[in-house]
Amino acid sequence: SGTNEKFRSRFHYVEQALEKSGSTLEKADLAEMEALWQEAKSAK
Repeated sequence: SGTNEKFRSRFHYVEQALEKSGSTLEKADLAEMEALWQEAKSAK
């Protein structure tokens, strides 16, 4: 469904952004992940 695709797309965005900055999901804190999630939502 569209909702699942949006989630996957945003999650992938967050993973890629963390990787580019030399971090990982395991190393990132919640605030960093939330900021990237919001960025992903606005990046259409």
